[in-house]
Amino acid sequence: MYFVFYGIAICCLLSSQPVKSQPFLLFEGRAQAWTTCVRSSAVPKVAKWSFEASVCQLPTRTLVHIHVFKSGGTILMRLLEAVCRRRQGVLHYFPGRNRSQFDRFLTDDLHPKLFFSSQREPVERFYSALAELARRGLFSKSFYARAAKLKDPLKLIQWSLKHPQALPKHDPHLASAVSFLSQDNDPSGIPWPIDYIVDPHQPGELELLWRLLINGTDLPYPRVDGRHSNDPEYQLCQDGRPSCTHASSYTRSLMHYIVMQAQDSTAWMNTTLRHMYREDEECYRAATAQSAQQTASKPSAVTLPT
Repeated sequence: MYFVFYGIAICCLLSSQPVKSQPFLLFEGRAQAWTTCVRSSAVPKVAKWSFEASVCQLPTRTLVHIHVFKSGGTILMRLLEAVCRRRQGVLHYFPGRNRSQFDRFLTDDLHPKLFFSSQREPVERFYSALAELARRGLFSKSFYARAAKLKDPLKLIQWSLKHPQALPKHDPHLASAVSFLSQDNDPSGIPWPIDYIVDPHQPGELELLWRLLINGTDLPYPRVDGRHSNDPEYQLCQDGRPSCTHASSYTRSLMHYIVMQAQDSTAWMNTTLRHMYREDEECYRAATAQSAQQTASKPSAVTLPT
């Protein structure tokens, strides 16, 4: 009788523990793959001024978002803001110029930390970066002149890849995703300790991330907007840039469709881009394989971080 009661008690205790579902294992699997890949990568570190992080300090833990440009990071930042606002946390922003402050914050903050970031298919990420830079007026006069002449996004991309001098030099939007996930102040390329990597362009993953960030509370999923000032619905070109006068409204609206027509790109363009971002391509493939393997296994009874 004693053994029966003891067995029932243990059973109830185990069943009351939160269990990591397959989606969370998916996020973990991606993070492990990217971490391994970043550690072995030879990609030059991205400049400090292009670094960006947002942090929410909660009573029992600290949420840290490492922003990978053009990978849906803006909407992840909006989710973090919503979590912080609804759970009465303290929100901090660390743009590139405040990188040293971020390092000191990580050292001084004694709470357990949850790091998360995002990924995007490398070719799509390049198209998105190209569209944003064109809308901002960051290309050379020759680029906009060629865009007005070609009036075809695919031909324009093809021309850009053959004439890389037309692309902005050292712009962080064109930097490798690997470089964002590495601690650029460390010459050995130590990766950030990312716990979860989300693909915001995959259906349902933002909602799953929200569930993770609210940590078991019943806060409803917020209506968040990942757009920012460079999007066509807002400001097409920043004032004061000389190249803005060469970016006609037709040309800038043309840029809006570059991302939408990515699936029509030629084999040569895809091959060229995958070579340009070969480290990202390898890491993305490894993350896809790892996450698939992780979710195929039976979820283990592990308590979610508190």
